[in-house]
Amino acid sequence: MNDKLTEWMHFLDTCPDTVKTTWYGILAAIPDISLPVVDDKDNGSLAFTWSNDRYRLDIEVLYSGLIHWFYRDRETGELCGSLEPLHSVPNKAVQLLAKIKL
Repeated sequence: MNDKLTEWMHFLDTCPDTVKTTWYGILAAIPDISLPVVDDKDNGSLAFTWSNDRYRLDIEVLYSGLIHWFYRDRETGELCGSLEPLHSVPNKAVQLLAKIKL
């Protein structure tokens, strides 16, 4: 395992189950996904971000059990997202994340 992946796995061990569930749901759907940029927010949530020159997708896991995701295509101006109970990662978010796959 490379150092970045080892560090990521240690970080995940410290996260609430809602965060782990989200990450492993993404990984199951897109096994070769790159590691996200992560922001541990002051509002009781953790945000995963994947971004490149064209696309951006944020998935924010609220420790209360909600998931908020936001997608932007900078080229076309397409925007979408939702806030919903966290049962699994929303299918639409996974489909869009597969487009970004860095």
